[in-house]
Amino acid sequence: MRRGVSSLLTCDESFERAARLCAGSEHCAWDIRHKLSQWGVTKTDTETVIARLYDGNYIDDDRYARAYCLDRLRFSHWGRIKIAAMLRGMGIAESSIQYGLAQIDRQEYLEVMEHAIAQKDRTLNETDPCKRRMKLMRFAASRGFELGDVHNFLPGD
Repeated sequence: MRRGVSSLLTCDESFERAARLCAGSEHCAWDIRHKLSQWGVTKTDTETVIARLYDGNYIDDDRYARAYCLDRLRFSHWGRIKIAAMLRGMGIAESSIQYGLAQIDRQEYLEVMEHAIAQKDRTLNETDPCKRRMKLMRFAASRGFELGDVHNFLPGD
C-alpha cells in the first residue's frame, strides 16, 4: 500500500524513498532535506537519512557539483558566477564547487556565452551602439558570465 505525503514515514522508509530518488538522478543534501521535509520526516530522522545517503554514496557533493555545472551551462546557458552562487546557496562546499567549475570545458563555455550574447543581440531594438553594448553587458552579467570574457564577444569590437 502506498503512503500519502501526509503519512508519517519511518526512518527506514524515508531512507528507501530518498535512495530511490538519488538513484534516478543527482541530488544534493539540500534537495533531499527539502523532500524529506515535504514528506513530514522529523529533523532527527532527516539527518540520519542524509548521513546514510552519504555513507551509501547516493549523495556525493563533487559528483553533484559537476553535473549541476555542466547542466546549467548547457541547458540554462549560465556562467560560472551564477552557477557558483546557486551551489553556495545549496550549501555545497567550496572545494566541490571549484571541482565542478573546473570540469567545464573553456571552449564550450565561450561558445555558450557567445551564442547567448548573439541571441540577445538579435532581440534588442536599441540603435545607439553604446546603450546596446551596456544592455548586452548587463544581460551577460545577469547570466553569470565574467565581464572580462564578455567584453571580447560584444559587437563593435
